Amino acid sequence: MDFKDPFQDVQADRVTAYFQPQYCALTKTITGIEVIAHWSHPAYDRLSTTHFKHDTPEHIVHWVLFSCALSNAIQLHRHTLNIDPTIIYTYIIDASLLKSRHFASNVLEALKIFDIPLHTIALEISGKVDTPMSLEYIDNITTLMNCQVGLSLGNFGASDSPFDILADMPFTQIKLNTNFALTNSSIKKNQIISSIISMAKSLHLKVIANEIETEKQFAQLQHLGVDAAQGNFFHPPMTGEKLLTLLLDNTTTY
Repeated sequence: MDFKDPFQDVQADRVTAYFQPQYCALTKTITGIEVIAHWSHPAYDRLSTTHFKHDTPEHIVHWVLFSCALSNAIQLHRHTLNIDPTIIYTYIIDASLLKSRHFASNVLEALKIFDIPLHTIALEISGKVDTPMSLEYIDNITTLMNCQVGLSLGNFGASDSPFDILADMPFTQIKLNTNFALTNSSIKKNQIISSIISMAKSLHLKVIANEIETEKQFAQLQHLGVDAAQGNFFHPPMTGEKLLTLLLDNTTTY
């Protein structure tokens, strides 16, 4: 497979944003939108941007991809504000960006240009988070939180040491990895997931269940107390046009 340089493909409009709605577990209405960057490979259709081959420093590539996702999503975000101003747009960023000096100020400057209310933005941290955190980590996180940008810990339950990270970073929500809970489900597994959810709520964190594939899985996680959920059971990642049609539907329920 011929993996190309990301900058060439960004310039060729091959990196595009797809969108996956998040549904409230109680009202079953859309409360959030996750923005996912995909690479439109001419021979292999949609691929994750992790397939890029490049010699450019990692944090620069991740910044280019984040900027591309943001610029692709921003017009739809503006439309969403007119439909429901409470919906949160979550952008996935690699943890390595938090080590970059001025990352937060660059994000805030971009959002200022696009004129998007900061409290409607969350950044989901993926990849390995360094512990203990460097001064750059702390400065970026503090700057974002002081400006009401939310922070989400992605793939919770699959990391080596998520509790150290939770203790050190002021997250507003966690994205729960559901593979553990839903694969060969047992009473003990359910008790563990329920305890994690209770812990998160005691820390005033919103819990979002990821990769829900069936109604049975959603019902199980509803019972365990998650706040919201996303996955192919509701909708797979979709284009901006399809998401706008969904948002304009009066019900906005799955």
